[in-house]
Amino acid sequence: MNRVIFALASLFFMLSCSSQKSSETTVVAEEPKENITDKMEIRHLTYNDFIKEIFNFEQSTGWSYNGDKPIIIDFYADWCQPCKQISPILSSINEEYEGLIKVYKVNIDDEPELATACSVKSIPALIFIPMGEKEPVTSVGLIGKNDFRSIIKEVFGISRP
Repeated sequence: MNRVIFALASLFFMLSCSSQKSSETTVVAEEPKENITDKMEIRHLTYNDFIKEIFNFEQSTGWSYNGDKPIIIDFYADWCQPCKQISPILSSINEEYEGLIKVYKVNIDDEPELATACSVKSIPALIFIPMGEKEPVTSVGLIGKNDFRSIIKEVFGISRP
């Protein structure tokens, strides 16, 4: 009986994160009651923004990021429940590490070519891009605030402020 329940729960989770839109109506939990205007905005990247500011994969073969701060890119979709759950966590991380890292979002429905170019096959997908020629690190699925902090420390070498 437990295996059946686990299998059904796993199937539901995978379907909620698939790259195709669901025709079902999803009930969304309310956002925390915070003053959104106080939060530091997370910028949405387009394909062209990525080429100009992060990495021009159309002209280069070897990875090299020449930005001034390490970055996190969140690939998401508005209909994805785990993506909605990670959004306030990412906003909090953005505020906590303000001035030390940059955080961007990419809506895979608006920018499918960028998602494909970054090998995003499942969402939420987070790409942690360190400075220089160090390879990016990808995390797929819902992660908590402490997991973000651990990855930031390990990949970027930045301890919690």
